[in-house]
Amino acid sequence: MEDKELQDTTKWITLIHLIFSLFTPMLIVGLNAILLHVFLSDPFYYSTDKCFLNHNLSYIVTFLSPLILSVIVISLFNGMALKMVITVKGKIIKKKKAQFFILLKFAMFVCMFAILQITEWFVDTSDYTFVIDLMVSTQGCFVFLAFCCSSHVCGWRKNNEDSSSGSDINQTMENKMEVKDTE
Repeated sequence: MEDKELQDTTKWITLIHLIFSLFTPMLIVGLNAILLHVFLSDPFYYSTDKCFLNHNLSYIVTFLSPLILSVIVISLFNGMALKMVITVKGKIIKKKKAQFFILLKFAMFVCMFAILQITEWFVDTSDYTFVIDLMVSTQGCFVFLAFCCSSHVCGWRKNNEDSSSGSDINQTMENKMEVKDTE
């Protein structure tokens, strides 16, 4: 049962990772290109000197879309966490309440870092860029360690290690049989 839950959780984590790391940037760039092509008559192009981000409309779309996505992500995290916290009878479990607040804080940190990365475009100094990149990298390491140390993953690994060592299981079964024979 726990193995099935872990597989479902892993699928959701992979899906969320793909959506926010691959499809979201493609959506933002594609939306910029489509809006500029539809609304502006002067051509935009890529080159080493210029990009299509020299138009005011594109600046607005590029700045607002991550902010809107951050609000959507916070709303989704809050909805998922509330669904997890509230039981069928409508009672809140204390352990799940703590998990809800941890998830809420995590969502706030993710959105705060997204906003700081957006402000990095406007504050064009290498020191600020270094600090923001360091903070985001630290957050990524924290998320990775939190996932690896979660109780579901540790329990799954423990179960797999126990089942993978067949000689230990056989040894345990033989010991149980000997104990039954002596009784």
